[in-house]
Amino acid sequence: MNIALFALTGFGNRVLRALVGAGRAPSLLVTRRETGPYPYHPEEDLAEEAGRLGVATLFGRDGEAAVAARDWDLVLVATYHRMLAAEVLAAAPVALNLHPSLLPRWRGAAPIHAALRHGDAETGVSAVVLGAGVDDGPVVAAARLAITAGDDQGTLRGSGSPTWRPGWRSRSSSGSPPERCRPASAQAADAVTWAHRPSEAELQIDPGDTAAAIARQVRAPAPVAGGADRGPGGRPVAAIRARDAGSPGVLGRVGDTLTLRVADGVMELVVR
Repeated sequence: MNIALFALTGFGNRVLRALVGAGRAPSLLVTRRETGPYPYHPEEDLAEEAGRLGVATLFGRDGEAAVAARDWDLVLVATYHRMLAAEVLAAAPVALNLHPSLLPRWRGAAPIHAALRHGDAETGVSAVVLGAGVDDGPVVAAARLAITAGDDQGTLRGSGSPTWRPGWRSRSSSGSPPERCRPASAQAADAVTWAHRPSEAELQIDPGDTAAAIARQVRAPAPVAGGADRGPGGRPVAAIRARDAGSPGVLGRVGDTLTLRVADGVMELVVR
């Protein structure tokens, strides 16, 4: 099977390994290097891992052009963070996107952040048909994953990722899609929610929020620093996890603990 995989370090590593393990190694990996906190958990550079596994790699526009220039059996996207041109999607009879949410909930750039921030009980991965829109194609498969009290971006994107499960991780020996992938289901328009990339302002802790809301805010981008507040002396403090202090108190910092009076009491933020 001739597969072109578009992916980034992090989520893409697990997809690449699953394909190779299933005997469906991509003929080409197209990737990009991003700045910032992505991929939220320790992971080998995707291009380097692909090289070790014998998978050819191209970057960005060069890779996109190479895919558009020939025929493929499948174009598969696993977090590429860029819309693909129509000629790239037309290079294969099937083009699928693996999106880390249970679509139509949390379309967009930051679905796991949104699920954590809003206190969702579960998340997952949806395989959707790629088209001109953003994460709006028919869903051909989905895998669910419960969100526990200890989960954050790192755990959900890392070891807890439900990206590939038996029954839909590869085609059958005849080359046709597995039965679980048919038929595709249109997304319910009235159930769509959007997960935009959070701004710096949205990452700031507001003491006017409840302790539960601030705890979700801190967990959402962790283990990368989440909300930021200013402690004694005006020094910025980046919170990486939160817990309810359980008793009255005033704003102060001792060691790595910031005590903050919030809307419904007092909480402690463990800072870095």
